[in-house]
Amino acid sequence: MALALERCCFPGCTEFARHTHHVTYDPKVTKPLCRRHHEEITILNGQQARRVRHELSNKHRWWIWYQWQQGRLKVRRTKKAMEYIDEWDRGGALLAESQVAAADQAKQDRIDEAQAAAGSATVKRKRRHRKSKANAAGSGRGAAVHKRKGSRPWKRRRKKRRKKSGQKRKASRLDE
Repeated sequence: MALALERCCFPGCTEFARHTHHVTYDPKVTKPLCRRHHEEITILNGQQARRVRHELSNKHRWWIWYQWQQGRLKVRRTKKAMEYIDEWDRGGALLAESQVAAADQAKQDRIDEAQAAAGSATVKRKRRHRKSKANAAGSGRGAAVHKRKGSRPWKRRRKKRRKKSGQKRKASRLDE
């Protein structure tokens, strides 16, 4: 029996494709890749997911795929990425359906716990921010807390005029 192997679908690669990469899972789209390119795209997907701190959408996965093929995304082989790739050799990445379901449930439980913990901390942070804003405004430094909206020289001139006119009034009262 002859095994028909496809070539890696990365542009310019002539190696045989020994891996299939899921570009998207729903709908299921797979591409044949050699080991090196499968590692690269898998690392990129993981790094992009950590960057946005959320599961990747299909649109984002396709964006990563085309940017990678055009050479616009650089692969960073970090310790975390290499640990995940090393699991392939140990067979840790190949899980049964029941293990995937259990892993998804455990992941969801961790997310729920993290959101509950973050919810209580957020309220304190907002209160602390409000207090510091109120204190700054009360001491006459309210402008330092608010963002400056670009350069506004006309506003500075107006303040100077007010100061000058206030000084003139005081001087005229003293003369009387």
